[in-house]
Amino acid sequence: MADCRENKINTMKPDTAPDTAPAKHPIMGGHFARRRQILKETLEAFDVPPVIQEAWLAHTDSLRPLITPEADSDCDPIAARQRVKGP
Repeated sequence: MADCRENKINTMKPDTAPDTAPAKHPIMGGHFARRRQILKETLEAFDVPPVIQEAWLAHTDSLRPLITPEADSDCDPIAARQRVKGP
């Protein structure tokens, strides 16, 4: 079976470049919280020392304001839509 990547044609338009994709699909508080929980469970599953787990999760939490304006785990689709559309 041939590798499907061999026949893939890059049809990405400049306005949908990877660096602009997150702006059209903002990460909401619930998304961030879920990914943080997955990270926490993964660190625990691999027996990462607690001091490293705490530092990693603290670093992740420190990045939250750069990723989502939502401080809690609630997802507000109306606010997300307004962020995408702009003022």
